[in-house]
Amino acid sequence: MFRKLKRFMRIVSVPTAACLLMLGLTGCGSDKSGEDVTEVVKEADYITENVQEEVTENVQKDVKENVQENVTENVREDAKENAQEDVTENAQEDVKAGESSENMSAASNTENLSEINDIPEDGKTHISDEADGAYARVIFSGDPDEIVKFDKHTYYEGDDFFIFFQKDTEVPGDTAVFVDQIMAELEEVEHMKYSDGEDDGDSYWRDYHFDGQFVGINEDCDKINIFVLNDPENGNIECATVNECILYDDDFTESGISGSEGTVYHELAHVLRLRQSPYLGDVMEEGVALYSEYELMMKHDYRDFSMVQYVDDLGEEKLRDAGIYENPERAYWYISDDDDNIEQLDYQYGFRFVCFLYDEYGDDVIKNIGEVASKTKYDDYETDPSILIEIIKKGTSEDVYERFGEWLPEHWPEKSAECNKFLGLDSADYMR
Repeated sequence: MFRKLKRFMRIVSVPTAACLLMLGLTGCGSDKSGEDVTEVVKEADYITENVQEEVTENVQKDVKENVQENVTENVREDAKENAQEDVTENAQEDVKAGESSENMSAASNTENLSEINDIPEDGKTHISDEADGAYARVIFSGDPDEIVKFDKHTYYEGDDFFIFFQKDTEVPGDTAVFVDQIMAELEEVEHMKYSDGEDDGDSYWRDYHFDGQFVGINEDCDKINIFVLNDPENGNIECATVNECILYDDDFTESGISGSEGTVYHELAHVLRLRQSPYLGDVMEEGVALYSEYELMMKHDYRDFSMVQYVDDLGEEKLRDAGIYENPERAYWYISDDDDNIEQLDYQYGFRFVCFLYDEYGDDVIKNIGEVASKTKYDDYETDPSILIEIIKKGTSEDVYERFGEWLPEHWPEKSAECNKFLGLDSADYMR
């Protein structure tokens, strides 16, 4: 806001020559001759000229000082008035915002309230009942040191995802911020967007794990659904589909040998890849998820010890037995066709293969393969491995498997050493 500064000055009178002459004459006796008077007049004129110059100079100086003083005073008063007006305006805006928040909190739970999911001004987590208390909604504080426990099924809505927390789960106050950050970083790693995918509705997980609650909330999967459960011992495992994933609250609160934070990376990476095209088979899907998990592990300086099993010598021996060096394409076919796969060779082969693909074919390689898959008619969950092999070749090159066989012995020992060094392990012999 701009204002015009008030300017004023003090007016100072200047003595005239007549006054000075009168003063001069008054000081003279009445007996002065005409000559003397003439001299007095001349002297008065001289004095008048000098006094005028001196007075003019003093007036100018005095005016300047007074102007400066008054301008300074008025600037201060002006700044004070501006500050008072700004405070008043801000206070009025805060009141309006508070009234708006109260009105929004009282709105029906069928309305989109994503705009109030920012971190609260008071820095505290807010949990409010909905659906007559059947479940609740949470707005997180963003504080990683705060542990939030839910005494009933509760949900959170973000810009791109919903998180549904099972009763009795406990998570940090920065859970939503963490998920948002990881999803953004996964998009950078895989060079794909969650928003690019097509949804096909939700699964039975909501009804099965949440007693049929949250009816009508994101059932069309416009946003990603993340289900957080409270008991890893109940036989469920973390997993993902095209629109949803299951995690446990331990994945947000534990780290170290369990590799829990890495599980969040892994499952959200699955969702991102699956939203791009039909299923590419276990080898490719697990390879992309492990590649993404590894990249974020390094970026976040997070010691995910679960990664050791996918880069160590023991895994290498299993792949050698499967013929990965003699005939990489046949080994791919064999591993893809193994329904039991108790040794997780799909993870072992897939991680190496995807590292190779990004290294040799560039950032868009998985996206390109997915685009070929989208144009190919096949049953993506009951697929002859030869169809997947052809999709991969069309998305890369006809000699992709031969190039993989050449790349592997040259580059994988370095990758394995990098991982073990990062984790502080001289070798992975303890895994044997």
